[in-house]
Amino acid sequence: LWWKESVEFWRDLPRPAITPDTISAILMTSGSSGLPKLVPYTFGLEMTSLWDLSEMFGITDADRNMQVAPPFHALGHRLKLASV
Repeated sequence: LWWKESVEFWRDLPRPAITPDTISAILMTSGSSGLPKLVPYTFGLEMTSLWDLSEMFGITDADRNMQVAPPFHALGHRLKLASV
């Protein structure tokens, strides 16, 4: 089956080392204060934001999250990550 070969291909690819400075996502600004810009997010920024959100709202492993912000929005992106 073609999908099985595809899964094996992706599974067998070498995975790069991830550090706090590794780029995890690139979001685009709306340009509300000028031209739209691409903004790189790093794993360190994501983890710090997730810890801060968890502490601020008292989120624990027992909680579940229903994301209501669009996934392409900066907050929606973080809420999506906080729900896993």
